[in-house]
Amino acid sequence: MLNDYLTQTVIHTPVTGLTDRGEPIEGVSRSLPCRKQMKTQKILKADGSVVKCDFMYYLSDRVSQGDLLDGRIITELTEWLYLDGGTMGFKAVV
Repeated sequence: MLNDYLTQTVIHTPVTGLTDRGEPIEGVSRSLPCRKQMKTQKILKADGSVVKCDFMYYLSDRVSQGDLLDGRIITELTEWLYLDGGTMGFKAVV
């Protein structure tokens, strides 16, 4: 159902861990179908800091918070569910 809506692509790079200096260790990148929407919003993080985000990506493939989409860190991730509890897709804010 969501796949007809995903007419663009994004480069997804999973973050597999951190180095001893706290820098992300990147996994193998792959291209995913998506819908990219430019929307500026501020997100309040758990530590009380405010982060300004500029894009939302709608995806059908599973991604994780902290991964990279087009070189930007996923700050917030929302899972969309069907009525039966299955996963329809994801909204990632970067």
